[in-house]
Amino acid sequence: MQVIDLAIDDKEFDNYIVCHFPNYISFHYQKLLSAKSDDEGIKECFYIFELTLKTLTFILINQYLYKYPCNSQSTRPTCN
Repeated sequence: MQVIDLAIDDKEFDNYIVCHFPNYISFHYQKLLSAKSDDEGIKECFYIFELTLKTLTFILINQYLYKYPCNSQSTRPTCN
């Protein structure tokens, strides 16, 4: 049995994030990579985490509203 190495080096990973993630995340990831101090880097990490959570929340709410749209027969209190 042949073992396939799926490991990716740091340069490839950084390049993937910068090229394929949304602009608002890749922009702050570039700032993280060029951070001069640890405090700057930690601040950017938290900001990237916050943006990722906001994005995932937006997607979740969007999918919920798509699946259960508001209409005149809706029983959800927010629709009436």
